[in-house]
Amino acid sequence: MAQYFTDRLQRVFHLIFMSYDPQSAQEGLRILESIVNNQSNDTKPSQHELRSTSTTPDSACAIDTKEIYQKALSPEERELGDAYALLARVYAGPRFTWAESGFPEDNMRTYQCLHDSIRWNSPIGTLQALRIAGSITPTVRRDMQLSFDDAFRIIYDYAKQDDAYCQYIIGNVFFWGDYHVIN
Repeated sequence: MAQYFTDRLQRVFHLIFMSYDPQSAQEGLRILESIVNNQSNDTKPSQHELRSTSTTPDSACAIDTKEIYQKALSPEERELGDAYALLARVYAGPRFTWAESGFPEDNMRTYQCLHDSIRWNSPIGTLQALRIAGSITPTVRRDMQLSFDDAFRIIYDYAKQDDAYCQYIIGNVFFWGDYHVIN
């Protein structure tokens, strides 16, 4: 059985989405915020900015698609992008979390985190964007380095190795017809 997330993100995932304890969920949120604040001090926009004006590590110089794909295979390489993807789910409201968690619904923060997850080459963030209307703006599409096809392949490989969250993501792709966007 393969584990998609790093151990740290796996712990956070369990605190937020599986504990059903509001205090544990809030602790998971604090850890997620700490990850994005500590790991991306030079590049992360402040919580109130709507768009990052700085570059991500991979956008400073052209990197070929194969190298981007290889980096996205590594849980450690994609941890920051995946943390942003989980934050996007947290701020998207009770449709994406459980209502009693006490998470604040914040559409602007959802889009900001989702966009950052895409820019940091998170496969789950890239596929989640298909589920949140209006999240793939022309600017985000231009900044995308990881294609929908590559994101799907990575998630599908983990799903075949019994990662439950990746199976859920793949299920959503097929249930909602997002496979029309993926070759």
